[in-house]
Amino acid sequence: MDWIASTVDAFGQALGIQGLSLDEDGLLALQLEDGAELAIQDLRSAGAPELLVALTKACSREPVSALRAALRASDFRHSPHWTLQVGLDENDLLVGVRLPIGSVMLSSLEEAVDHVLHIHREADHGH
Repeated sequence: MDWIASTVDAFGQALGIQGLSLDEDGLLALQLEDGAELAIQDLRSAGAPELLVALTKACSREPVSALRAALRASDFRHSPHWTLQVGLDENDLLVGVRLPIGSVMLSSLEEAVDHVLHIHREADHGH
């Protein structure tokens, strides 16, 4: 088990999920209670030495307004740790960050998940 797999397993244990792991394509997708999907993907097989952490959820407000709010939040002065990526698919807002593979550990994964949850919440509620 490499450190990415070990980190994902530890993340699962912190959530109370035993044996959480990436699939053979390096992807993990979790459906959250509020209907959001949290995805974690190891991008090394695609040539990118990064771990993608992304949250996709339907907007409760007008989608373009939510996207604009997420774009404002993606300003590097507000998000100094990682480059934030945002996208819109119909009514679903995607918020993602890419962690450099060398910085992946339980604390950075938890921080990245908290960050995408926070940005999505801000965008969806107009802050």
